[in-house]
Amino acid sequence: MLPIMLDVRGRRCLVVGAGRVALGKARALLAQGAAVTLIAPDACPDVVALARSGDLEWKARPYALGDVAGFRLVFAATDSRAVNAQVAAEAEAAGIWANVADTPEICAFAMPAVLRRGALEVAVGTSSTAPFAAARVRDLLDQSLDRGWEAWLEVAAAFREVVVQSELSPEARRRAYDAFVAATLQPGELIARPPLPAEAEAILRRSEAP
Repeated sequence: MLPIMLDVRGRRCLVVGAGRVALGKARALLAQGAAVTLIAPDACPDVVALARSGDLEWKARPYALGDVAGFRLVFAATDSRAVNAQVAAEAEAAGIWANVADTPEICAFAMPAVLRRGALEVAVGTSSTAPFAAARVRDLLDQSLDRGWEAWLEVAAAFREVVVQSELSPEARRRAYDAFVAATLQPGELIARPPLPAEAEAILRRSEAP
């Protein structure tokens, strides 16, 4: 599989189903700013609450032919394998990427287990062979990555902006990034230390030298 991260902000995404699994898909999409529509004749209380608050649109009816039209991503998570297969087939025919819960062989894409530290996102996948294993690896990383990574990435992003706006050569930019990482990360312990502004400036000055 090709690892990729999608920007779903403001994009229309469909979830077919309204149980626990479908709720998880809907929440993941909403957390990333997607415009979510959910289709199911009945829904769990949390889905009903999201619909009432206006966070998503719930169409309280069974899935019907043509419902995938106009969506960028589709998630099929009903209790019926036949319905899920129909959703996947129609999405494929329409050129829409679809994911079917617990049926990787008909999925156009897989959802990795994700660890987040602020803007830092670490995605763990197993090419759909053992999703439970990906989740366990993610949990191990969660225990190993200290909380300094979120602040470190904020400083790294600001450092990159300064480097991009500078007149450094491509080689000097590479040196600057390498020096920033070498000075602030402890690879063996997975520890990140956000540098002070003066330290970041010193790294940049050293990189300017030919």
